[in-house]
Amino acid sequence: MPVYHQKGSYIFKGDRHNDFSGDPVCVLSDGSAWKIHPEDVEMYNLWSPDDGIHVQVRTSFFWFKREHKFELQNSSRDESFRVMLVQYPSDPLTINDVKNIKKPRLLTTSYKIDGEVYESSRWVRVWKTLIYLSDGTTWIIDGGNRTHFKTGDFVYLGQHTQSPQLSYFFIVGDEREAVWTTTTRDE
Repeated sequence: MPVYHQKGSYIFKGDRHNDFSGDPVCVLSDGSAWKIHPEDVEMYNLWSPDDGIHVQVRTSFFWFKREHKFELQNSSRDESFRVMLVQYPSDPLTINDVKNIKKPRLLTTSYKIDGEVYESSRWVRVWKTLIYLSDGTTWIIDGGNRTHFKTGDFVYLGQHTQSPQLSYFFIVGDEREAVWTTTTRDE
């Protein structure tokens, strides 16, 4: 995944629910635009256009709602702030096709009775969703939110840069309605 830079900013006119009017929006070099959480504006104002920026999913625990589900991670300053996606990149990826496949898998469970270890196995069906993108790549969604990904939708592909293993995520939708899920490339 490329490193992005701040290309510009503007003041948000509000979302489809008439909320967040007057909050700043950071536009990245790919053309995507991210509305900044009001409590993080001071930090954002200190960032330089030359700083390297990555999009991340916020994975910390939260109590009741999270409208700013993502964060812009500034690798030059080792800081991040909370954001929501309000505009896709200038040349967005589009979902060309979605295929849901039931795949059989042997599930084995181990348990103890009176110190003896026993195993029980049974076949279960596991859903796997293949996402075919406009750039010719195919991706697999094994986890949640797969029902939100539809043919013709724009999708934002991001990479978790802070995890020890290389991993990717998709974002579909925008503003507070944006949803995300982890994904892997189908080779």
